Amino acid sequence: MSYALQIGAVLFGLAMIGFFNFSDLKNTKLLLAFSGSYLFSVVVLHFLPELYHHEGEIIGIAILAGFLLQILLDFYSTGLEHGHFHAHDFKKGILPVGAILGLFAHAFFEGLPIELQHTHGGQKTMLLAIVLHKVPITIVLYALLQSLELTFKKMWSILIIFSLMSPFGTLVGSIFPILGEYSTYLTAFASGIFLHVSTTILFESSHNHRYNFTKLMVVVLAMVFAYLSILTF
Repeated sequence: MSYALQIGAVLFGLAMIGFFNFSDLKNTKLLLAFSGSYLFSVVVLHFLPELYHHEGEIIGIAILAGFLLQILLDFYSTGLEHGHFHAHDFKKGILPVGAILGLFAHAFFEGLPIELQHTHGGQKTMLLAIVLHKVPITIVLYALLQSLELTFKKMWSILIIFSLMSPFGTLVGSIFPILGEYSTYLTAFASGIFLHVSTTILFESSHNHRYNFTKLMVVVLAMVFAYLSILTF
């Protein structure tokens, strides 16, 4: 089920492009703000308390490692993971290999610890966070690829591979038993990635770094939804 939902999130993001106007990215920014707020909330409300309860302060090193990895990936992906790109930074007709590989690596690492969670609730919480994050990022990736005027084959090959990277990470986490021994650290690592992505989204998704009423309500709604989802799971 987790594999289908991760792939379905990408398909849903692509379907939304056909039904809503994302030409000015205003709607995308609202989706990003919701997903970023949800990511941040589940890390603070669920993963951090659980991680520090089981492992203590040393777990912070793994969290920082994930945070730093995402900073490194940003050098290559130019911020696609948090919905940030400028079309003029790329040449039309040329595939930005570094940016795409950075995004693929991000997707792989965020999917890796899903099946390694100690509780069913933790697994559902992480899966939902990734699904909500993938929808707006798919829209942003599509917008970038379309602006580059790539061939149909190249464009859809990238989208298909992107849809499979997170499930591939989940598969790797489930078929190698030795990774189960480090599940707490891998979860902490992913939490560090989530913290970087979510805080960057919340900082960058507002014009002049200021929130209007609509965006503020979206952020608060995501926080409430995160809290209720954790209680439910």
